[in-house]
Amino acid sequence: MEFIKYKSTRGKESGVNASEAILKGLADDGGLFMPEKFPKFDFSLEDLKGKRYQEVAYEVMKLLLSDYTKEELTDCIEKAYDEKFDTEEIAPLVKAGGAYF
Repeated sequence: MEFIKYKSTRGKESGVNASEAILKGLADDGGLFMPEKFPKFDFSLEDLKGKRYQEVAYEVMKLLLSDYTKEELTDCIEKAYDEKFDTEEIAPLVKAGGAYF
């Protein structure tokens, strides 16, 4: 797996791991951290169909937060997206005006 590095939106800081970027919050130059390059998703939307919100979150986050273990990510995801939401789906698709939101 490729490790994703983060850089400042103001361009003066780069090569930062996800965990470092999260702990720092802002880059030293005041910019926000963003991936130096976005990973290619190794799944299709069809692959995600029928999965729990937490499972989809893991599939995306494991690519962006590559210096965290599976156990660390799943633990954080399960704690973040638990029974505190109004619905078990967390963000259900709803049809309105002929489109899904």
